[in-house]
Amino acid sequence: MFEILSSQRNAQGQLGTTPSVDIPDSHNAGDFGTFLIGAPHKYAITEQQYEECITDGHLDIDSVREGAVLIAPVKLDGAGVYAGDVHAQQGDGEVAGHTTDISAEVKVRVNVIKDLNLKGPLLFLPLEDLPPLARPFCAEEWALVKSLANEYGFRTRTIVASPGYRNRSEHKQSCLR
Repeated sequence: MFEILSSQRNAQGQLGTTPSVDIPDSHNAGDFGTFLIGAPHKYAITEQQYEECITDGHLDIDSVREGAVLIAPVKLDGAGVYAGDVHAQQGDGEVAGHTTDISAEVKVRVNVIKDLNLKGPLLFLPLEDLPPLARPFCAEEWALVKSLANEYGFRTRTIVASPGYRNRSEHKQSCLR
C-alpha cells in the first residue's frame, strides 16, 4: 500500500429523488439512462419512460456539495429523497474517469415546492463556485450603482435587484471579484 497527498473537496455523487420506473441507481442520469432504452434485460425502459420517469439524481459533479441548492423533480408520492456516492474529489462527471470515494454522514434540508413541473434537477452553485461576473452585487457595489444612477438622472427604483443571500457574511463575500 502507498500513500498520496491530495487536495479534497467533498461532493455528493448522488443526491436526488427516486425515479418512477425501476432502474439501477447508477442509470438515474441523463447520459447513462439512455443505455436502458430497449436494453435486453429486466431494467429496460422505453424512450417515453426515459423522458417522463428519470429524475437525474446521479449527477456525479463536484458542485453538489455543502452550500449548493438542488431542486429535484418529484415523480413518486413522497419523493424518495436519497443521497450517496460521496467523493473526496471528483472530475467533471463520471466520464472524467477519476473519483476518490469516501464514506460520509450527509444532512439535507428538504422543502417542498408545490406545482413545480421539472424534467430534471436544477442546481444552484455555492457562491464561491460562481465565476466573478455571475456573483450577486454586494452592498458597496449597489451603493455605487445608485450613486451613478442619481448622478445621471436615472430613478433607482428601476434598477433590478440582485439575488440575495440569507446572511450578511455570504453577501459580503460576493464583493470578491
